Amino acid sequence: MPSAFGKEFDRVARWAKRSFGPFRLVTAPRLQLGGESCSGACHFANGKWLIEIDRSQSTSEAIDTLLHELGHMVAGEKNMTERRGHGSDWGRAHARVYRAFLAAHENGEFA
Repeated sequence: MPSAFGKEFDRVARWAKRSFGPFRLVTAPRLQLGGESCSGACHFANGKWLIEIDRSQSTSEAIDTLLHELGHMVAGEKNMTERRGHGSDWGRAHARVYRAFLAAHENGEFA
């Protein structure tokens, strides 16, 4: 089933699952974390990763948010209930995700 963000986003999401492992992706209206609005969230519950993305974003914003949240997943942050987690571990993980995304894009994987 296609996402609310369209085919380009769906291709990136499929690549992300192949590249970084399984996760469940959901969209939510007016996403909040710790009582504040946010573009996305990453949770680990019942042995599975869940990435939520605010559906009011444009396709390019949603892709950026997905890459950001994948950084949390790759860093292995199991509890994202507060806006912590943007330290050096996340930074290295996000850089890894983003470099892989750029390489995949240059190789035409999203065409």
